[in-house]
Amino acid sequence: MASLDDRLRSLQRRWNETGAAEDEAAYHLERVRAGELDERRLALAAYCGHPAAALASKGDPAPGRPELLQLRVYGLEPWGREVWTRAAVIAAEAVLPHFVAEFPDVDEVPGWIRFARDWLAGTRSERPGEWSPYPPRPQPEAEVAIDALEPVCSDACDGAFRAARLLRDVDGDRWDQVSLACDVLVAAQDAMGDAVWDAVAAELARWALS
Repeated sequence: MASLDDRLRSLQRRWNETGAAEDEAAYHLERVRAGELDERRLALAAYCGHPAAALASKGDPAPGRPELLQLRVYGLEPWGREVWTRAAVIAAEAVLPHFVAEFPDVDEVPGWIRFARDWLAGTRSERPGEWSPYPPRPQPEAEVAIDALEPVCSDACDGAFRAARLLRDVDGDRWDQVSLACDVLVAAQDAMGDAVWDAVAAELARWALS
């Protein structure tokens, strides 16, 4: 009788040979049976639209996943803070090039994202300092001065900045709520459009199945 390890290797080999979603699904199911893959992580990959994970979960890709971005992010709530924070970090990383293209010498904003990555990895690092591309606004009574203000960066850069800024406080109690992750993804969507969820879902699925 083949051992569990032999069955896993055989299924992985078959999947590598065929590349078929059905063979990948069989491999991940065997990993669940072997205790190598948590069933909840398999379900997360299915929610993110991973075809093999959906087959292994006996469902369609992205079962029950809503179309509206905000609702998709709130749909991550059953998997907890680590998952929705990871989604936020992925989104911020995806749109960071829009910021770097206009402010290549600013270290704080990429630093906020690295700080969040370190938090996810359980590593303590120094919180980067504050920074803003926007000058102080005139007082409300100075209407002429307010009208004269011109944008200091593009809309894409602004979205990337706002997404990264929220991650500066990733270790705080506010991140116990999925709404902060939703704010990050909405800001990232302003920079990248609908493709931001595709980037997040693909990376989350890879992580879930790793």
